[in-house]
Amino acid sequence: MRGRSLENGGIPELIPERDLRALRALKPYGKIVDGRPAMADIVCKELRDTLGQRASMAVFLDGAPGTGKSGLGDKIKAKAVQEGLLQEGNIFTLDVDLFLGTERDTPERAGLTATSMSFWRKYIRYEEAKRVLGEAIDIVGSEEGGEIEIPKAYVRNNGGKFTRHTLTLRPHTRLLIVDGVGSVGNLLKPELLPPWLRPYSVMMHASVKEGLFHATLRDMLNGRDGTNFEQLYQRRLEEYRYIIPELSRSIPLANKICSRFPKSKDFADSVRKKDNDIKTGQIETRLTMQQVLASIEPDFLRSIFPGEIPKEVLSGKNK
Repeated sequence: MRGRSLENGGIPELIPERDLRALRALKPYGKIVDGRPAMADIVCKELRDTLGQRASMAVFLDGAPGTGKSGLGDKIKAKAVQEGLLQEGNIFTLDVDLFLGTERDTPERAGLTATSMSFWRKYIRYEEAKRVLGEAIDIVGSEEGGEIEIPKAYVRNNGGKFTRHTLTLRPHTRLLIVDGVGSVGNLLKPELLPPWLRPYSVMMHASVKEGLFHATLRDMLNGRDGTNFEQLYQRRLEEYRYIIPELSRSIPLANKICSRFPKSKDFADSVRKKDNDIKTGQIETRLTMQQVLASIEPDFLRSIFPGEIPKEVLSGKNK
């Protein structure tokens, strides 16, 4: 990649605009895919071809926090089921966040970003993730189903604390989705995969500003007692400072790069949609969009929001 412009507190964009243009122009089809629906279409076409060859598929979804990896995984699963490629029980997702190395609200988490060495030693326990992925591949190969024990898993609905966790793979699982930061660079080793398991990898891309805001908003909507938006945003920013340069090394390894918000209005539209989904009960959160945005100092909110803030999602305080 060429030189990168520095913005957002000195954090470079994962892919600068001129490099995005170059990747779009790659022949025969380019490497950039605009939006998650289009990306899910491509993955499911690959899945159809793979199943037609009596093989199975492992899809690795990588990208910084807040760029839409899990949402893409959900779209791939839904489309595969809708098109009759697989039943839901034949699809297994391995969430790399299960292997986060520190618990929430602990001194270890507070000091995570102190140095690059401490961050990458404690951020995600990739060796444990490799073990679990290897066991999952063996179970898929057996076609009999099975369980995998994780003695110390990070479980969000357990307050972000470690707990014993069991993963269950059903018989005849044919699609593995590995979702998490560093999954392409740290977990995808094509030369080590069995010949019957075809890998496919996607790097999610959004601007630093979009990813940071989306990740912080998501966490606040789900409830973070004792932590305000500004504090959490700063923590995410410090994580990005280490994550973005590391992920940039995996760009050449990915089959495709999915642009999460390809048009300038897409981020604001995604906020509107999330707000509507919360209001109509399609998404359950501890706080409403208005409650979270009203808690942010107005000038700070305007300075970090990507683009123009949709007025309909604001409370009276921030309008």
